[in-house]
Amino acid sequence: MAIGDCTRLVEKVVARIRGWGARKLSYTGRLVLVQSVLSQLHVYWSRIFVIPATVIDRITTICRNFLWSASISMANSPYHGSLFVFAKKHGGLGVVNSRKWNLAMIGKYTWWLACKSDHLWIKWVNHIYMKGVDWKHYEPSQNTSWTWRMICKVKNIRKFGYVHNNWATANGVYTINAGYQWLQGSMAKVEWYPLVWNRFNLPKHSFIVRLCARQRLLTKDKAWAFGVVNDGICEICKLEDETHMHLFYQCPFSVSSWQLLKDGFMFLFLGRISFLVYSVEVQIFIKKTHCVCCSACCFLLYMAVRELVSS
Repeated sequence: MAIGDCTRLVEKVVARIRGWGARKLSYTGRLVLVQSVLSQLHVYWSRIFVIPATVIDRITTICRNFLWSASISMANSPYHGSLFVFAKKHGGLGVVNSRKWNLAMIGKYTWWLACKSDHLWIKWVNHIYMKGVDWKHYEPSQNTSWTWRMICKVKNIRKFGYVHNNWATANGVYTINAGYQWLQGSMAKVEWYPLVWNRFNLPKHSFIVRLCARQRLLTKDKAWAFGVVNDGICEICKLEDETHMHLFYQCPFSVSSWQLLKDGFMFLFLGRISFLVYSVEVQIFIKKTHCVCCSACCFLLYMAVRELVSS
């Protein structure tokens, strides 16, 4: 299959974005559209054959540029690189890695072949291509179809996940989700995951706090480095450069804001009563409420400084 054969798929993604281009969508709104619509357009294709990597990378680039700049562009985006397709608990935005999801879907066919599943397609493949050869040792010839060669290629990628004819999971049964997680590999969980993606948070708060945790917010020192402003001095205290550390932890205004939040939270929930007196459910609720308050404070601090800079 040539790249030109998948042009229609790329055009469908671009057409959807053009339909949303005139609307004023926030980062959070665009992220929801990427996760629920754009990332699902190629799912049917992914179940049938291996989509060329160039096409998938092009679609991923278009989605990433739509998220960060609300534009239709196929140029490589400088924003966040591969973190775009990482799970939220691993520091990403929870967008599915389309290339690995495609391989996980095709892996279902390799699993059927390994298990000699009772499907008509499996019987046909055994009769036409394999002719009694063991699937583990089978190698396709060059005169076979492109789709069949790609399925065999996926088998060679995923063969390390098969253990004694069972998939490398607790129950030994292959699922698309299990195959996808295996391809993703083991990654460390970021420490700020409970704070950023707390389900009680407002989506816009979570989005800004995640950028803050990764030090990706447009602070004044970065704007100064880009030549956008004349200096990088903090607009609130006028004492030091406005970096992430200074803006949220060292600026006198930020320090007083965090202290007020701490005092109010202690008075509201704890007071003179020990935290251990509460039931487990109430303790969890207090912790989540504390995360919500911290996220909201971080968001309001950043928006207040940006308003000062723009005024």
